[in-house]
Amino acid sequence: MLRSVSVETMWRDRPYAERVRAAGAAGFDLVDLWDWRTSDIDAVAAAGRESGAGVNGFFGNRDHPLCDPAARGDALDELARSLETAVRVGARQLHLFSNAIAGGRVVPAPPLPAEALRAACVEGVAAAAELARGSGVTLVLEHLNTVFLPGYLWDEVGEVVSAARQAGAPDVVGVAFDAFHQQLVGGRLTEHLEAAAPWLARFDVAEVPGRHEPGAGRSTSSICAVSWTGSAGTGRSRSRPCRATGGPRPPSRRSRRTSRRGGAGRAGRGPDMGSLEGSLEGRTAIVTGAGSYAGQGAAEARLLAEHGAAVVVADLPGSEGERVAAELARPGRFVPLDVTDEAAWDALAENVLAAYGRIDVLVNNAGVWLDEGLTGTSPEQYRRVVEINQTGVYLGMRAVVPAMRAAGGGSIVNTCSTAGLKGGGMPFAYAASKWAVRGMTRAAAHEHAGDGIRVNAICPGVIDTPMIEGGAENRARLAGFIPSGRLGTPEEVAELVLFLAGDGSRYITGAEIAIDAAVTA
Repeated sequence: MLRSVSVETMWRDRPYAERVRAAGAAGFDLVDLWDWRTSDIDAVAAAGRESGAGVNGFFGNRDHPLCDPAARGDALDELARSLETAVRVGARQLHLFSNAIAGGRVVPAPPLPAEALRAACVEGVAAAAELARGSGVTLVLEHLNTVFLPGYLWDEVGEVVSAARQAGAPDVVGVAFDAFHQQLVGGRLTEHLEAAAPWLARFDVAEVPGRHEPGAGRSTSSICAVSWTGSAGTGRSRSRPCRATGGPRPPSRRSRRTSRRGGAGRAGRGPDMGSLEGSLEGRTAIVTGAGSYAGQGAAEARLLAEHGAAVVVADLPGSEGERVAAELARPGRFVPLDVTDEAAWDALAENVLAAYGRIDVLVNNAGVWLDEGLTGTSPEQYRRVVEINQTGVYLGMRAVVPAMRAAGGGSIVNTCSTAGLKGGGMPFAYAASKWAVRGMTRAAAHEHAGDGIRVNAICPGVIDTPMIEGGAENRARLAGFIPSGRLGTPEEVAELVLFLAGDGSRYITGAEIAIDAAVTA
């Protein structure tokens, strides 16, 4: 096992050569840099030879993105200069980035459809591999979290593994596994580490501040010999020799909400996921039917945003969606959407991917009520209810599943109803559409469980939203049918959606959860 430290984050008050000597004295085998052009690279290499801490790696590209076909020539020219330098100083690795990074900010990717953008990334990696072949330098694809670098395409290790695999150059291309970045953007460290093993070139760990020198700041160590045992009973293990370490790492920070409660700041840090503020940091959620200011969808959008998600409010033009989005706890956006329009769904998915680089959560909340029985429902009315309540859910799932699958998972929450749990006393078309949502939820959950996509249905009872007509008198009448004696609130439904959106519910999929104060018990 070889250990490396990023001298960008350690001993920062010293010249680079002195940092390398300090790393050698602290027992590190290797050092990592960021931009070789600004780090006195020849002095660094000389200090490494003296101290025994050689150069592991530095940026291969930074100014020009690999994933933009229009800029690929410039990216390869930049990489060629970095390769020449790496060979000259004996560096082992070059760090490759999907996007250009300027002034500490990610330059947005070109406005291409999601699949075209992924293909462009693979083509860029393959071209870089051809350039590096025979140099003895490994190209390491870097995943960085969007908490600190919004818009970065390779935001989870699954993205870089996919690009490395499709590039077809395992002798030249590897991936970095940064436990710090991965925990911030998705967690599931063991699962992703095992998936990354065949391409693993570096494993990064952020250690305790000042561990190697008092007051020196955070140390970043990299362990390149990785072994573990697989799932119970398999006895599977794998080990790879070290090829290097330590990549660029923004300063740590806590969610503004986490610091108040003292809890974990990412999904999956504890069983009570719904109660952990900041638990959806770095994730993107779409909530349909969220354009009614006092409605259930708006409450869901607000709560997801309060817990860190970037929320896209989707509803019909002329709704209050703009107002809802403008008042979210963190910047959101309103996108006009007719959930019965297939093209509109596809455009929404492409726009969200272009803006945020990911789709983690879909809440299919849009729906319509028709209080009529069988004979009182016209064919036109029936088709309208089914198109909105049932077909809209189908189109929504169909639009987001490819992006979720590519990212290694996601959560879909479909709004069903207690009308989907019983037939007696329920409006005919509405009940039919909600029973269909239950069936689609189960089928989709089973089909995509292996993709890491969870699909669940919530079944609200009588919730106090603008959909209920008749004023206080009707609300009082409805409350009389509820064992608790009161209507539910949109915020109470939103709490359930928050739980299902996060990793605290990671073993729940295909479920139908009633939130009805025992009406259907």
